[in-house]
This record gives sequence, structure tokens and C-alpha cells, in this order.
Amino acid sequence: MIVFFVSIEKLKQFQTPRKEVNAVSESHIFVTSGNKNIKIIFEEIMYIESLKDYITIHLENGKSHHIKKNISVFEKLLSSEFIRIHRSFIIQTKKLTAYTKNEIEINSIEIPIGTSYRENWLNHLETIILK
Repeated sequence: MIVFFVSIEKLKQFQTPRKEVNAVSESHIFVTSGNKNIKIIFEEIMYIESLKDYITIHLENGKSHHIKKNISVFEKLLSSEFIRIHRSFIIQTKKLTAYTKNEIEINSIEIPIGTSYRENWLNHLETIILK
């Protein structure tokens, strides 16, 4: 009977989700993707895309990393160089190549501007232009 309880405890250890350790500095963050902790340099991020509880971080070199994290949680870790323009997108304003009233372009990738984020984006745009 004791062997049974020991086996159950071992099974619980395998089923207990690992804590994600996100080490954040001014220049980078370590994120958990699969079994790896990956260093993401903020300067290399073009944009972040969300799908439910997962985000995809798109980098300049064409690579992307899929992470189990809510976009709202990740947004709080980013500097003011990043802005959320849609419920599913955060962009790095330095990577902006063109924009219209309804979308932003980063290296020929068109990203929509959400209606509830438009006013915040326009205010942010004014600060970019005035720099």
C-alpha cells in the first residue's frame, strides 16, 4: 500500500506544471518555449502576436518563438518603445516602416490597428514624430 502512495506522489510531481522563470533586464528577457529558456533581445523584436493564451514573438532575423503566456502579462514586461495597437498585436515603434489610419506596416507585414487602441496609437504617434 505504501508503494501505491509513493507512486501517486511521483505522478503528481510530473503533472505539476513547471514555473516559468522569466529573467528580465533592460535589454533582454529569458522566456520558456518548450523545454528551453530562450534569450530574447528586446531590440530584435519586430512585433508580438497573440492567440488566446499563447504569444508568438517575431524577430528581425525571421525567427519566431511561441510562448505560453497571455499578451497582457507580457505587455507589462516591455518598455515604452512597444505599444499595443490591437488586442492581438504589440509592435516595437522603432521597426515601423509605414502606417495608415487602419494598419501599421513593419517590413511589408501589415498589422491592423484595433478601434479601441486607435486613440492611444495616435497619441503615441505624436510623441514619435515630435522626437
